[in-house]
Amino acid sequence: MEEFEELLREQLQRREPPAGFAERVMSRVAQQQPRRRQWPRLLALAASVTMMTIGVSEGYRYHQARRAKEQLMVALEITAAKIEVAQAKVNALSERKLQ
Repeated sequence: MEEFEELLREQLQRREPPAGFAERVMSRVAQQQPRRRQWPRLLALAASVTMMTIGVSEGYRYHQARRAKEQLMVALEITAAKIEVAQAKVNALSERKLQ
């Protein structure tokens, strides 16, 4: 274990960097392009999610409206049939009274 500790101490000793190290690091930093901002991507993602939500919502509302229209049409057909029956009875009663 002592040999390992000695090797570790030796490797962890403070050393002076080679000449020009700081300048090389700073020149590389200057050459790197600045990181692109994430805001445009996040805004695009938020806009996409919003548009999808609106689309799904409108699709659901459209489906509900079509269903309500179909139900109304059935109700009107039933009402028309009932009115025809009632009108036929009224006409029959009117004819009886005239005779």
